[in-house]
Amino acid sequence: MILQNILKPDKEICDEEQMYWHVDGHKFIFDSYFNMLAVNKWLNYTTIRDFTLRLFLKGKVRIELFDQDGSLGYRDFECGDGDEVRISLNYKDTTKCMWFSFEALDNKADFVSGAYITEKSPMHDVHLAADICTFKREPYVKHNIELLKKNLIDNEECPLYKKLDIFVIDNGRTLDKNEIESEFVHLYPNMNAGGTGGFTRGLIEINKCKDKLGLTHMIFMDDDAILCPDSLVRTYALLSYVNDKYAKACIAGGMMRIDMPYSQHEYGSKWDGSDPYSRYPGLDLRVASNVVKNEEMDTADYAPWWYACYPLSETKMDNLPIPIFIHNDDTEYGLRHRENGFMLLNGICVWSPGFENKRASSLSYYDVRNIMLTNALYEEDGLLKTMKKYCWKRILANTLRYRYDDAKLVLLAVEDFLKGPKYLGTLNPEEKNGEVMKMGYSNKPVEELCDDKKVIEEIKSYVQPENIEEIYNNRHKANKWMYALTLNGWIFPAKRDKIYAYPMGIWPYDLYRKREIILFDPDTNKGIRGKKSYLKLFRSIGYYLKICRLLKKHYWRVKQEYIDQYKWLTSYECWKEYLKLDD
Repeated sequence: MILQNILKPDKEICDEEQMYWHVDGHKFIFDSYFNMLAVNKWLNYTTIRDFTLRLFLKGKVRIELFDQDGSLGYRDFECGDGDEVRISLNYKDTTKCMWFSFEALDNKADFVSGAYITEKSPMHDVHLAADICTFKREPYVKHNIELLKKNLIDNEECPLYKKLDIFVIDNGRTLDKNEIESEFVHLYPNMNAGGTGGFTRGLIEINKCKDKLGLTHMIFMDDDAILCPDSLVRTYALLSYVNDKYAKACIAGGMMRIDMPYSQHEYGSKWDGSDPYSRYPGLDLRVASNVVKNEEMDTADYAPWWYACYPLSETKMDNLPIPIFIHNDDTEYGLRHRENGFMLLNGICVWSPGFENKRASSLSYYDVRNIMLTNALYEEDGLLKTMKKYCWKRILANTLRYRYDDAKLVLLAVEDFLKGPKYLGTLNPEEKNGEVMKMGYSNKPVEELCDDKKVIEEIKSYVQPENIEEIYNNRHKANKWMYALTLNGWIFPAKRDKIYAYPMGIWPYDLYRKREIILFDPDTNKGIRGKKSYLKLFRSIGYYLKICRLLKKHYWRVKQEYIDQYKWLTSYECWKEYLKLDD
């Protein structure tokens, strides 16, 4: 069976050459993110013990094998027009990763295609179900469906031929059944209950027909992500040979940035009791040593839902997500399953737009409310002090960015959290989201925010540096005492010379002494306008003081209520009412 194909740059997916190979003179070295074999992980996760490199070659060539310690030897081949060559990979006890190089020895030599395979028969019969939630993103959904059908479902040479069903949950109710549905593609209109509601509806429908279709595993999958089809080939292979230790584990896909396709955003996510964080964020995967480092055996606390594959034995109707609309739904769900473990593997990934400048006001509400809920369920002592500190940081960050309405949404999040599980499980998600959206800011075209042509041109020509976080960190280190002693410049008069424009992900410290600003999203050239206000500063402090009083009075009681009502919140009965389902 194919474990992973040897991939080449693809303009529709990722054409960053060094993600596939490195060139040294006439030699192509496949020590890359997509073409390196993480031997240590295949040995650890599966029952496979033999690996073979299968190549289709032309002409006279030299193939040399490597692991992280150096060369393992080479062989020369003289091939016809695409002859098949098989090389057993004799790994060592210390081998972590293996790869090969291709060197042309005459002018007819060429590398046609290849794969890492095993001669071992599969241990498990696997049939995947992709759970895709969408809201008015028709082009993305249609593109990904066609990609999956062409490369996998309808491809007789692929291990996944007729082994993948796609469940599309349409929260916007705008997709046409006649255009979308086919034998292996199923469409379900759904109320706009956020990503959580959409993914859970998909999970419900998958469970209802898993026996009829023979489904064994499901994959949460983003609608707007660029997907590498071979991610599913590798997923299928892992599951076909998974050992007893990892039989219940989740496969957690990595995520790279569309604008910097070699830059890792997240791969194996962690939880520190107040905030999710990722392993090796910003890692440049064009560098071979970084790929080896990335594939060290490690674990995770949860799997983000841009690509997370769970066995259906663990995702039953009495073990559904909590209805929290968006954000941190995957965190809670992953923490619930973390004892089963997570599998991480190079090449199982998607690409998504960067998050740092996507600062919808509603996230100030959902992030705080949902993180408090997750903390209450999974931290034994509740970490109330940590939660107070977290709320303060969110209020302060919003206030220093002059996003005062977002600071108020932090207060609303705490108030709604303290209303308890019955409120959360019975509210109307569409109406609640509308209320939250109205309380926050609405992004507008920059031409509507100011008439200064220089500022407008500055916004439209903005290019974000690759090392933006490093820039922010260094600037903060160099000026941290000035920021601290002057309350980020609030004790001094503000600069009134012009309107300053910054991307939405700007660190608050960079707004030192600025009076009036525009925060914008470089991808859309839309944003909001803010102004320094001492009155609103003191209001924000008031919000925090109220939060402290409310938490002191109600937190421990409500925490216990969430624990007591947890089974109901994750039940089909709760979701049936929440989504207004007939059955």
